[in-house]
This record gives sequence, C-alpha cells and structure tokens, in this order.
Amino acid sequence: MVSKKYFAEKGLTSTSANYLANVGQEALAGYKATLDNLRWYNETMILLSSGKEVPMVNGNTPTLEEIKIIINEMSKINAFCAWIREAIKAKEVLEGEFPDFDEWKADKETVSAPARPQSFSTADVIAEFDIKKLNEYLTLEAYAATLGKLIHQGGSISTARTRLHSIMETPNSVEKMDNDVVITRYTPILKAEEVDDWYMQLQNKYREVERQLNQIKYQIKEEVAKRNLAAQTQYNTELRKYNSEQEQLFAEYRTEKEAYRNEVSKLKIVVPLQLETTFNYLQSLGK
Repeated sequence: MVSKKYFAEKGLTSTSANYLANVGQEALAGYKATLDNLRWYNETMILLSSGKEVPMVNGNTPTLEEIKIIINEMSKINAFCAWIREAIKAKEVLEGEFPDFDEWKADKETVSAPARPQSFSTADVIAEFDIKKLNEYLTLEAYAATLGKLIHQGGSISTARTRLHSIMETPNSVEKMDNDVVITRYTPILKAEEVDDWYMQLQNKYREVERQLNQIKYQIKEEVAKRNLAAQTQYNTELRKYNSEQEQLFAEYRTEKEAYRNEVSKLKIVVPLQLETTFNYLQSLGK
C-alpha cells in the first residue's frame, strides 16, 4: 500500500510539479556549468625573447563561500526534485492499485460459472437397464453377432452351402496321382433345396433379431439425445444467467474504477515546509 503522505487537498498538480522539477534540472545544469569551469589559478605566457608576459586565462571563479552556497542550493533542488519524482511515482502506483475484476468481485455474492455438462453415452443408458431389459439386449446382440458371422459370405454356414451347390454342379473330380488317375465322387447327404430353405429361415431369423436389436439401439440413441439436449439446455440457461450477472458486475466495476481514478487524479502533491523556499525559488525561475 502506497503512503499518501505525498498528497493533500491543496498542493501541486502532477503537471505543475513535473514542470517545476524540469526547471530545477535546468537550474542544476547552470550551477554545474559554473562548478565545471572553476579555475583557481591564472595562466600567463612569457616570451623568452622579450621577457614580456601575456595573460592567457584569468581565474574567474566564485569565492569558496559562494561555492558552499551553490552546493547548498544544488542539494535543495535535488531534494525537491527527488520529492517530486517519488510523489509522481506514488500517484502512478495509486492509480494502478485498484484491483482487477476477478479480485474485485471476489467479495461479491456471485453465481459461479456453470460447468459444461458431461455428455451422456450409450453406455450410460445401458447401465440403467433392469435385469430383464439388459439380458434381452445382450442376448439379441450376441445372437445377431453369432448368426451374422455364420451366414454372411465367408462364414461357416454360407461356405458349406456354397460347397454343396458346387458339388451338385460338379459331382466328380479327376486328379492324377503317381501313375494312376483318381476320380473323387461327391455325394450330397442333404438336398440343396432343403439347405436353401433352412438357410433362408436363418436369414429371416437374423433379420428379425437385427430388427429387434436396432429398435432397442434406436431407443437408446433417442434417450441419449434427449438427455444431452436437456443437459445442454440447462447449461445454456445457467450460462445466460451467469453472463448477464457478469455484465452487470463489470459495469459496476468500471464505474467504481473510474471513480477511484478520478479521486486519485485530484490528489495534489504537497510541498514539505522544508522545501518551500526552494519551491518559491523554482517557481520564480519558471515565470
């Protein structure tokens, strides 16, 4: 916390104080020039041919007592300028001491920012199934996966059916083995029509299981969407309320901050009693 000892209701504005400090710097430069040119001797050139003495540089310096006075005046001006610098710096610090928005609102009773809703998933809905519903779902899923692998192209049953049709079209195969010829005869043990009918029944069963399973999956999907929509709607409502309050708070914050800065800007820099003589001197130089 910056001390307000530099300020009072009556005194100098920052502009005036800064101007007088500049005047003081000019006065110090004049005093320094005087001290830089001190010569405590005379310089004379003597011509050996005639013995004539020619003055080159005459010492032109204030007395020692006058130099003490100059040093004293320079010290006072430096003290005045130092006071002004510290006062202006203190005022700048004061202007920046108003808390930022988050610090300012910490003491206010405000609504917390709503947390983003967690998305509901298929697993969340399935986890809430009762035993009967869960068993039905898992059974349908397992049956569809098992039967699908068997009857789809490349599956065991699909492959066996394809082979049956193949041997019925080509019941014999001829293969040369060493010095003999081997004829392999394929004899169906099931009728192709019987297998085809049974295969179609499996396909129909698969479609029915898939239909039931997809119906449950659709219900799950609808429930997930419904819950996520409800959660998002609630979040949006809470977020609008939060944003509205934040806007109101920020407007209040701006008003208080502006009022604070106005108060700080009105602070006048006080001149200590010990520096009044220097102040009056610099003021007379600045006119």
